[in-house]
Amino acid sequence: MAAIARPYSHDMTFRPFQPWLWLNCTALTICSLAALALAVLARDRRWLLLVAPATLQVLVLIAQYHAHAITISGASLICRRGILRTRATTVPIVRLSYEIRHTLLGRLLDYGTVRIVTPSGPIEVRRIASIRMLQAIIAERQTDLYAMPGAWRQ
Repeated sequence: MAAIARPYSHDMTFRPFQPWLWLNCTALTICSLAALALAVLARDRRWLLLVAPATLQVLVLIAQYHAHAITISGASLICRRGILRTRATTVPIVRLSYEIRHTLLGRLLDYGTVRIVTPSGPIEVRRIASIRMLQAIIAERQTDLYAMPGAWRQ
């Protein structure tokens, strides 16, 4: 009789670190407002050419935040990345081989880069928040699945 894996009630999604998004968007907005102010004060419309790229970059940053994610769903880890050409890769947690890289600030603020090794090549998702929780959940699910090996072979 085959063992049945413990059901997991919900998926967990890990996204990029939000304060960096806010900081980048704020800096770009300030640059746009400065260019707008220069255009008005100098009465030169050429300064307005700087507003469009900064606004476009803010939209790209927000889209990247929502496009890049790591989701733990049951006994699988799903990596989603890409804005226009989206890619989703599903890796069984029991066979998961990954590496986490932090900077000093990343260790203090609990974010880092996750590099997952897959047969088709490595996948890298940068600045993922709550990296310690991600590691703990992967370790817990791998332990559960190794304890009941018949469940993940089916």
